[in-house]
Amino acid sequence: MNDRSWMINPKAVRAAKQCIQIVRDELGVKLLLSNPDFLHLLTEYAELTDSEALQASLAELMVFAGVGNTAAKLNATDNTVVNIRQESAIPMETSPAPPTLKELIDNNETIECGGKMYQRWRDGKEFSGLYRGQPTYR
Repeated sequence: MNDRSWMINPKAVRAAKQCIQIVRDELGVKLLLSNPDFLHLLTEYAELTDSEALQASLAELMVFAGVGNTAAKLNATDNTVVNIRQESAIPMETSPAPPTLKELIDNNETIECGGKMYQRWRDGKEFSGLYRGQPTYR
């Protein structure tokens, strides 16, 4: 997504700034328009949140950016999120299986933070949280 010709259109910049503001309010991440991966990061943040306002602003921005495939991908993931929620609303009657010996030895624990799964341990350091959307280990 190196084509940045959409940035000369004031309406596109306005839509991008609206997306940046929504991401800052909801996730606390400062996203810059000058970031080389701006559209990619914005798409990932839109998938991370369930914000309809962000989805609408991103769709408006994608019209100016000329990236129709990404907008279609967002709509497909939006339907997936709804389906997952409908399935999780049904209470499960079976109990989870106890961890196997291999799972206990490998110590591949994961932690859910912000709707995504992260490794609990990396390079001997424990997961301490997210900083600007990236996992930090201490």
